[in-house]
Amino acid sequence: MIIELSANSHLRGREPPDILGVTQSDGEWQLDLDYYRPFITDVTGIDAEDNLSTDQIKTIQTRLEGCIERYRRDGICLCDDLDRYEYVDSMEVVYELSRFFRSLVASRVETPEFA
Repeated sequence: MIIELSANSHLRGREPPDILGVTQSDGEWQLDLDYYRPFITDVTGIDAEDNLSTDQIKTIQTRLEGCIERYRRDGICLCDDLDRYEYVDSMEVVYELSRFFRSLVASRVETPEFA
């Protein structure tokens, strides 16, 4: 099953994350979560299913960024065993996933119906 999330690319001129499953159309970024669901679930504890709540999206974003910061600080983190994941093969992919979720959180916060 293909699940997509859309994030309004509210900052003109920003390029979408450069990872598999991300597309840009009509000023929105879309991410096919099927590529990253196992990784996101393992690292964040959130099962990335359809209709994620704003709180779940914030949790995913925060935990991905925490993983990146711990890796930068200590050289290890929950996501440093990337050999287990077919589509997450580097910390750069983790960073780009984090960037997508950060933009999605910003979009949701700015849109009253999602806040």
